[in-house]
Amino acid sequence: MKEKLMSRKFWVSILAIAISIVSIFTDLGGTAGTIFGIIGMVLSTVSYVLVEGKIDVEKAKLDSEEIKKLIESLRKEGE
Repeated sequence: MKEKLMSRKFWVSILAIAISIVSIFTDLGGTAGTIFGIIGMVLSTVSYVLVEGKIDVEKAKLDSEEIKKLIESLRKEGE
């Protein structure tokens, strides 16, 4: 969890969301600013979740490969 909190992707997403919220509630840029603020908030959140999900999937694949190799080596030693 600490790694996630130190991640630049995480902080860029938080900053994008904060800027979007400020844009929405302060009426900067009028209606267009509000719309772009909402779009920015949604896109930054979704992109962060997708990127982190992809990273987690790749890590799980690597971990499963390492486990398979370990099991194979243990089987060979047991024979």
